[in-house]
Amino acid sequence: GYWAVRHYAHRALFKIGADGELLDSIPLPNATLEIYEPFRILQHSDGKVWIGTTTGLVIYDPTTGSFQREPLTSIPRFNGRPPDISSIIEQPDRSIWIACHHEGVISFSPAEGKFRFHEFEREHGDSSAHHACESLLSFDKDHIAMTFTRDGIGVLDTRTMRLAKLTIRDTAGMDLSEV
Repeated sequence: GYWAVRHYAHRALFKIGADGELLDSIPLPNATLEIYEPFRILQHSDGKVWIGTTTGLVIYDPTTGSFQREPLTSIPRFNGRPPDISSIIEQPDRSIWIACHHEGVISFSPAEGKFRFHEFEREHGDSSAHHACESLLSFDKDHIAMTFTRDGIGVLDTRTMRLAKLTIRDTAGMDLSEV
């Protein structure tokens, strides 16, 4: 089956069968009390469902039926505010990479159980590009494609944290929906 998430008035996580039938509907925690919208979803290889919201993450464990809120407010870059999640991917090493709309990129290592904010350098030493990452796409175990609000597309080498900028003539990153 598949997982889907609904936002706005009826915030819920849905389990959908291979033929499209609704298998389960699970309301998100505090969905009627809090103002947050779930816009991104990833089922990790361990089975957990990661939901990117406008106020951090919600992680659902299907084996226990429990939710965990992860606002990411402990990351100094966010100054105590939960980030708006714009993209979530899993890399072949099982790490999770998360683009935080206009605020940077973080990763989660399941082996360590830790989140990390990433600073990376572009080819010419400019480290400001991480602020406006919009979407992520795993190329291979060591490379992630990224779109940026103003700077188009880049490829991050996760071993060195070096970002190579790719150019599409007369196209800003905000003109691209995803890579």
